[in-house]
Amino acid sequence: MATELKMKRMLLLGLSLAHHILDTSLPEIILQKIESNTSVKHLTSEIILQLTRPVPDVATQSQLKSALFHLKLIEQPWHKILYCYEHLIVPTIADKSFVSLPKHLSFLYYFIRPFRMIFFKIKNSEFSKSIIF
Repeated sequence: MATELKMKRMLLLGLSLAHHILDTSLPEIILQKIESNTSVKHLTSEIILQLTRPVPDVATQSQLKSALFHLKLIEQPWHKILYCYEHLIVPTIADKSFVSLPKHLSFLYYFIRPFRMIFFKIKNSEFSKSIIF
């Protein structure tokens, strides 16, 4: 079923985390599949490292890092392209709140989105600099 849904990597990652963190026993065939999948092994290590850090690093928990992590979970290249399209290009409620446009100009939100994202990135980086100094 996971293979049909293109979620095999995600399933193996969940099982690997359960095995390593909760000390859950898994059938040998599942352990072999986890060991033979370098992506799952890498993602497992990455998550365990994040969970065991003494102080969470807020800067590394950015939306970009989260998006890159999700891209690693997606198996099919076409699905990765769709994910990027949906998260980088398709307008969100935040875009519509940023600028209110009449319905007949709603197509402009696709052009507004990149500028809004850049604007808030600059605004947030200036804010974080003011906290440091």
